[in-house]
Amino acid sequence: MNVQISLNKLSYTTGNTCTLHLTFPEENIPYNSTNILQLNETVDFVLKDTTHCIAVVHIYNYNNTQLQSRFLFQPKFNAPYDITIDNNKLTYEITFTSEGAVPIVFKEKDIIQMKKRIHSYTEMQYSMLSKYQPRRESLRLKHSLNYTLNSNMGVWDIPYVTIATRGHKVLQNIDVDTWRNYESFFYKDITTFFKDVMGYRVTSVIQTSQLAIKEDKAALHSIMRQIAAYFSHFIHTRIKYKSDYSATGCLDYVGLNKFHDTLYADCEDIAACGYDVIRIFRRIFNADMFDLSSKELHVAHHIGAWLNHSDVALFQGCVKHEGKEINHVWCVIMSHFDVPFVVVEGTREASDDSKYKEIIRAWMMKDDNIYDIFLVNPENNQYGLEMANLLYNSEARHVFKQWSNNLISGGIEKDILFAGNLVTETCNIFKQL
Repeated sequence: MNVQISLNKLSYTTGNTCTLHLTFPEENIPYNSTNILQLNETVDFVLKDTTHCIAVVHIYNYNNTQLQSRFLFQPKFNAPYDITIDNNKLTYEITFTSEGAVPIVFKEKDIIQMKKRIHSYTEMQYSMLSKYQPRRESLRLKHSLNYTLNSNMGVWDIPYVTIATRGHKVLQNIDVDTWRNYESFFYKDITTFFKDVMGYRVTSVIQTSQLAIKEDKAALHSIMRQIAAYFSHFIHTRIKYKSDYSATGCLDYVGLNKFHDTLYADCEDIAACGYDVIRIFRRIFNADMFDLSSKELHVAHHIGAWLNHSDVALFQGCVKHEGKEINHVWCVIMSHFDVPFVVVEGTREASDDSKYKEIIRAWMMKDDNIYDIFLVNPENNQYGLEMANLLYNSEARHVFKQWSNNLISGGIEKDILFAGNLVTETCNIFKQL
């Protein structure tokens, strides 16, 4: 159904800058979220006759250098309304009209049940975790399972696995011109990276790829490391690291922030951006092994082919940083061939494999299935797999499979996808392409 959305009023009692956008978690991209609604501007949109609608408000400090609050609520339309956020009053008015004046039904009641099921899933994980022993006692404090979202429906406990679902079907419904723009962008960006950053001739990268096809394991590991280096550089040059607390005042916050035209994020969001961009890249350059013998093929298609014969995941675990062990989230490319895994590390120019100590969890989507993986030793039931077994071992994928326990079960997938499709950010990495 064609609809028109207008924001007629938005004010906060403290006078702080605030933004509002609407997210529709059950809708297809690009209609799962509006951009930030601008006062007195009309947005044309397409929605189902019955859908969920959630408003997302961001409130910033006086000079737009820190986010002070993010709040979700189920909005009402076509009249002024007030809602309380952090003991202050937000006043808003959103006009919502549909083609032919046909009313849209906004679901409200079942969202509370969904919220309860997601909370139960998180509680189940904490309960299960208490029944296992870590391989080292210090790992007990290295496994956050969820983050929270404040709303007028109460606090949402959102499992971290949802960050692996946020880029799901992101290329769905994009037009041909946008697709070609993405292709053109990556053609140029990759060539520039290998030539100017790495100091390689692109032809030498292609030659390494062609050697790898002939089952040269050293060449295959080399090409996978070069692929990881490109995506590490891609993310690092577009997002600046900023801890959750310094950017938002929250200890655990998921989402990118944009202050004065610069994107900022903590490690989990930087890793998730790498994960999303890789998944998009391999859809755009959907080459296969038999394509790589062509001398005319661009290096981007070579990279796409190797990525299409790999899984991509987000790892959570322990790393060594400035002499201390800390919790960290990073992106990993897991080749289907017998070579070590490679790390995409967007918090710095390239990964330093020696700093990754243990992995406790992995999150990914594959063939439309969600994986919330807990790494447990099959011999003694202790959790925490040493990353050396994956980064320096040609049998990495076999080791990973043996230790993996997928916790997704009992029909929770639909609720996880709903939570992952809540667009709570005002910006994303794809606008940087």
